[in-house]
Amino acid sequence: MTYWSKVSLPKMGKTLSTGVLFGHERQAVVRSLERHKKTSEALVALEGDSIVCFGKPCSSHKRIRGIKAFYVRQGQAICMHTGTWHWAPFPINVKKCKFLVLFATDTETSDLEIRDVPEEVGIADTSRPRRL
Repeated sequence: MTYWSKVSLPKMGKTLSTGVLFGHERQAVVRSLERHKKTSEALVALEGDSIVCFGKPCSSHKRIRGIKAFYVRQGQAICMHTGTWHWAPFPINVKKCKFLVLFATDTETSDLEIRDVPEEVGIADTSRPRRL
């Protein structure tokens, strides 16, 4: 993935950080996920359809639970609860997809936890994931 941080910093009560995320074509396997314990995150699919994987927000479990893949169409937006596990999108039928990322400023440096999943999770059929 490619991520450009702090493209803009609009003030809406707190300062938000906007970033641009590119998901690149790769094997449809989840090996690790990330989460933010103190802030929520919003993603807006700007270019290309994709699959995005999420795990349930949790604080007490050692394992990431409930990993599911969702088909995200260009133009759709996702607002995640604080603590939701997620990773970079898998582009569908294109080499890369482009997302706008919104969260509290400095989240990527001060509120980021990345954890490997105990067993790789494959997306068996990228043509029929759950739809948002």
